[in-house]
Amino acid sequence: MPAGWSVDTTQTPDESAAAAQATEAIATTRAGPPPKPSSPNPPPPAVAPVTTVAAWPSAEWWRGFGSSQLNDLISQAQKANDDIASAVARVRQADAQVQIAGAPLLPAIGVSFDGNRQRVKPSVTAAPGAKPITYNQFAAQASASYQLDFWGKNQAVFNAARFSARSSRYDHATVELTVMASVATTYFQALELHDRLDVAERDLATAQTILKDLTFEETVGTANALDVAQQATTVSVINASIPPLRQQLRQSLDALAVLVGKMPQELESPGGTLTDLSEPEVGPGLPSELLARRPDVAAAEAQLMAANANIQAARAAFFPSIDLTASGGFVSTALSGLVAPQNRVFSLAGTVAQDIFQGGALVGGYRLNKARYDELLSDYHKSVISAFSNVEDALVATQQTAEQYRRQQDAVAKARRAYEITEIQLHAGTVNVLAVLNTQTTLFSAEDALVQVSRLIKNPRWVIGAVAVVAAAVWLWLPDRRSDAAGPHHAPGGPISVDVADVRRADVPVYLDGLGTMQAFNTVTVTAREDGQLQKIAFEEGRMVNKGDLLAQIDPRPFQAALGLAQAQKAKDEAQLQSAKADLERYLTLAPENLASKQVLDAQRAAVAGLEAQIKGDQANIDNARTQLEYTSITSPIQGRTGIRRVDVGNNVRATDTNGIVVVTQLQPIALIFTLPEDTLGVISKAMSDGGVTVEAMSRDGRQEFDRGTVTLVDNQIDQTTGTIRLKAVFPNPQNQLWPGQYIDARVLVRTDKGALTIPSAAVQRGPDGMFTYVVKSDSTVEVRPLKVGEESGSLMVVQDDHDRARGVRQTTPRTQAAMSISEPFIRRPIATSLLMAGILLIGIVAFPLLPVAPLPQVDFPTIQVSAKLPGASPETMASAVATPLETQFAAIPGVTQLTSSSVLGTTQITIQFDLDRAIDGAAQDVQSAIDAAGGQLPKNLPSPPSYRKVNPADSPILIMSVHSDVLPLTQVDDYAENVLAQQVSRIPGVSQVSLGGQQKPAVRVQ
Repeated sequence: MPAGWSVDTTQTPDESAAAAQATEAIATTRAGPPPKPSSPNPPPPAVAPVTTVAAWPSAEWWRGFGSSQLNDLISQAQKANDDIASAVARVRQADAQVQIAGAPLLPAIGVSFDGNRQRVKPSVTAAPGAKPITYNQFAAQASASYQLDFWGKNQAVFNAARFSARSSRYDHATVELTVMASVATTYFQALELHDRLDVAERDLATAQTILKDLTFEETVGTANALDVAQQATTVSVINASIPPLRQQLRQSLDALAVLVGKMPQELESPGGTLTDLSEPEVGPGLPSELLARRPDVAAAEAQLMAANANIQAARAAFFPSIDLTASGGFVSTALSGLVAPQNRVFSLAGTVAQDIFQGGALVGGYRLNKARYDELLSDYHKSVISAFSNVEDALVATQQTAEQYRRQQDAVAKARRAYEITEIQLHAGTVNVLAVLNTQTTLFSAEDALVQVSRLIKNPRWVIGAVAVVAAAVWLWLPDRRSDAAGPHHAPGGPISVDVADVRRADVPVYLDGLGTMQAFNTVTVTAREDGQLQKIAFEEGRMVNKGDLLAQIDPRPFQAALGLAQAQKAKDEAQLQSAKADLERYLTLAPENLASKQVLDAQRAAVAGLEAQIKGDQANIDNARTQLEYTSITSPIQGRTGIRRVDVGNNVRATDTNGIVVVTQLQPIALIFTLPEDTLGVISKAMSDGGVTVEAMSRDGRQEFDRGTVTLVDNQIDQTTGTIRLKAVFPNPQNQLWPGQYIDARVLVRTDKGALTIPSAAVQRGPDGMFTYVVKSDSTVEVRPLKVGEESGSLMVVQDDHDRARGVRQTTPRTQAAMSISEPFIRRPIATSLLMAGILLIGIVAFPLLPVAPLPQVDFPTIQVSAKLPGASPETMASAVATPLETQFAAIPGVTQLTSSSVLGTTQITIQFDLDRAIDGAAQDVQSAIDAAGGQLPKNLPSPPSYRKVNPADSPILIMSVHSDVLPLTQVDDYAENVLAQQVSRIPGVSQVSLGGQQKPAVRVQ
């Protein structure tokens, strides 16, 4: 920790005196009434029996391991680690913010000196010939201002900054602890790898010694070539395991160099072994007693206090601000007499300011800080629970790792004893070399595992020590968080404005909506089928792979050696078989002359048969070894997408590992499992019998269609709990927009009602006697008429009654209610409204003659533009099939003065211009009626009905010019239009704006 400051663990009286009183301290701040506390269950007892200890561990917990090298490394990390330096800089920033936030609590004092010389022209009433007046003015003043913090806003802002600074100090302590823990972990890992490397080299020397002895015995005839080959294989396997250990050791040292702020080549390999380290004892009662010193929990508590102070500041912002200002000094026209008594001036002022309306900014700020407080309260609760979880994990790790270390020591001792016995028996000739190889492999594996466990037995203990020293927060009575339930505000009723909609015939698709989850057809966890060291990862995360593609490669050398061993054994047995067959031939020749007994002949035949069976077993061993060798190349069993890699190169993988190397998921095709109500089963069954049932995979908001598939399965039973039935749909998913586990809204198309009578859904009302709608009568009034409706699709509802050409009424109450909410205060205050209107009228009368221009007549012709789209249709088709029927209907509208249309590929635009005295709203209704009347003559495959919008003719260009060339490139034509033609046209009198379109600009232009 940097010199000159330390982590502040003391508590002021207005804060919590201890971690157990944190909630009470927060509740006593001026941020309003505290939430009512709840009573969470206390933590369960630890797994291991605990006893309270009186002595607290030292903050320098790493010294308990007795390693001077570890002490030096942590000391270097505290001085040179970049993460710690960044945390220190953040603390300095927080201290500066505290200084800035505390400035408004003190008066602001300033001094100024001003000198100027002015020349003033004579006034219009001065005598003719009067000359300008020139004079000097000097001023020296001192001023002071202060804002009375009557409501505690400035103090709350200062407290928030102070608590934030305290949180930054705790964050620095967390970073420092994390760095020191990482240094210790990496150091222990380097020692472990160093010890494992020593064990491997020692095992290699032992294996080489045995190989040398066997080679000598082979020369004298007491050992065979197979024994030598098997031992040579063991030497090669051990020798191959050394380079990865050296690589991991170098990587650990490089990581350690980064932690201590050095270049990798500057850090030397650690000396000593894990057994040289001491094991500091940590009393099991410490974690629960020292939780009040954990920096992450303390930081969460400080952030919670800062949020509480911000709530206080937000509440104070609702009240008026009181400012006091005083200034005094001297003002004179002569610098020499500036400080004369008669030139003294002063000013005293007080200001009270209250915000009346800010569009909800103050309320929003208060709610924002309240929500932030609730968020931090949840984080604080989580940090407390996490603290107990970390301690519990460390206790269990300490207990179980110690037991594992003891048992592993026993396993090493027994393996070494077995190896010594088999080595003696080998030289005595009572066992073969295979027994020595087995005990040798067992001993080497046990010694390597013991080194790894010896590191693990260090780690849990120092983790508990670190957690115990810096742990924070005992179990607190955490307050409940209650959100203020705001009741609904009902706007007063008002007049209802209505729109008129015609009943029309249309093809209505009938959908069933369901919610489902995407499910992959195949999800394979790729695991190793043989044990070994991973040499290569051949796939990239998140990429598509084909069936049979190489995913990973296990070191094949041990399996190649095993294959060679099996082949050598077969060759040996084949040689013995040839010898046995030759002996059998000799015995068969001697048997007729009674020179060979029948017993000898039968024994030789049995020997030949046994060797033949042995050769078949040897071939089976060769096939098995070859299969195991093939298993070292791990390939993808399916075509799909790879997930996150679960193991890195250099690790040992086992066939019993359940995590696997990677998960491959098939995405094309993909299935959707969704549910529909049980009463739709008949509709689904009928649709499936008529043909394929189409399913649309939609986004949750219903705006985006991901893909279309077909229903392939209806489950064979109904879920009685939910009253739903499960269905399965298959999607090709060509763009991979659907992922396993994704929630999807399924739209099932069950049928399409051709030429159905439809009415907008908003025009249908529900009453005590059922559905009804308003129908427009001939006198422009409406009457209520019962209505029998069918399916609803989007914004349309199928009408089953004969109401063709009836006109329903659609209610639009939200718009009128909003208007009433604005006019409500004026209706309730008629006198104030009358005075306000009189004032506005008076201002208008006075200001009207002062207007710089005379009122102009309204000369903008009411204009409406109609657009229709038919993708892929030619301009001729658009003009004849779309524009002509619409123009025929538009021409019959009263007041039309001009009708123009233009058709391009897939689009038609018709511009309708009306008389000046024609109301634009009435014209729009007539245009909509004309569009509805022309609907039967338009193409059936029109994706949507024609739409209209009101336009201003003044927005359109008066003159359009086109520039083109058959020889010049488009860039030069653009150059000419922009730099020559546009410049010349803009200089014509009366031209206000020149716009260019259809340009082609180069990416980089150099002039």
